[in-house]
Amino acid sequence: MPPLMALMALMAPEELLHEDVQVAYLVGKQPDQAGVWRELYVYRARRMVHVYRIESHGRRFYRSLEYCSDARYCLRDMQPSTAHREGMWPEWERHGAGHPYGDSHNQTKSAVITRDWMVEANLSLGRETYLPSRLLYGLVPQALLDTHAFWQDEDDHVRGSPRGMAPAACKCSPRRKPAPLSPQVRGYPRDVSSCSSILLIQLFAGAHVAFHGARFDRVRPETMPNL
Repeated sequence: MPPLMALMALMAPEELLHEDVQVAYLVGKQPDQAGVWRELYVYRARRMVHVYRIESHGRRFYRSLEYCSDARYCLRDMQPSTAHREGMWPEWERHGAGHPYGDSHNQTKSAVITRDWMVEANLSLGRETYLPSRLLYGLVPQALLDTHAFWQDEDDHVRGSPRGMAPAACKCSPRRKPAPLSPQVRGYPRDVSSCSSILLIQLFAGAHVAFHGARFDRVRPETMPNL
């Protein structure tokens, strides 16, 4: 359990929620910290709560799942604690895992890894940034985080390739830098027949889970949802 700290202040949007709404969004703040510290999603149908830690990485903010009141319904591999307890768990948290104040990554130093279009495995033909798995906890299924390495391009598309796959195994993109492409077709090379093992994921602004995903060789610009 995290060390004792000031209670988290919860804030909700000023607009009243519609009576049929299924997911409520709240922001958690620490009195002695600036900015958003936690994001909470309350699910009406499942009667559960997800708590995401907000992390700054490469001058961008990412959310990472730290707590779920029912670990059976989250994308991160989380297990309820098996430690000794003084009393029975509450009914609503029978399968809870993690901690709302948890911090699975508390290193103050980090490095941002990028690659340009000359790298053979770069499919966007632009600058791509490596996303450590912790930045996708709860957003992308854990099974994919364990088997794939994910890179985010300049248009915020996320591509995952099997870990350990040789760069030559995927020859979708030519190494000759092409003429500038329009936003509608940027990052979608014509020859994608050898990219059946590449995953393309869309993380929309404000979305707390992956909104769209498919194998890269089956995706075309017109099939991706509009931002």
